[in-house]
Amino acid sequence: MYERILVCHDGSELSKLGAEKAIQLAEKCGARLYGLYISSFTPIITPDLMISIDEILHSQEEFMEKEFSRMREKCKEKGIEFEYLIRRGPVLPTVSEVVDKFGIDLVVVGAKKHRGLTEFFVGSFSSTIFHGITKDLLVVRT
Repeated sequence: MYERILVCHDGSELSKLGAEKAIQLAEKCGARLYGLYISSFTPIITPDLMISIDEILHSQEEFMEKEFSRMREKCKEKGIEFEYLIRRGPVLPTVSEVVDKFGIDLVVVGAKKHRGLTEFFVGSFSSTIFHGITKDLLVVRT
């Protein structure tokens, strides 16, 4: 059914649920699993503060290296091939690039409903993906 599954992961508990579901699917389908973390930040502050923002992004990326290492161990135990990528950039073009580069046929994301101003200002990662890619999408909710 699916040969290459991409799970978008940000380290959150909801994202971990998505990763677990992706591992289950990869095992059942005999699929290769890819993990993707995207550091995305739009600067709206002065350049002198950007150094600390870069340090924050770097810290988050180091955290995700550890999360993906844990995922790799789970996949190894189940005989699933696993590879991960950590990228900086805008969400949709980055996900689209990875989907095209690796021939992904299913994208898995965790999602929760944002309301009011949060939805207006932040938007939704899963919604962005839903409206921007043409591959199958599995949205894991709590």
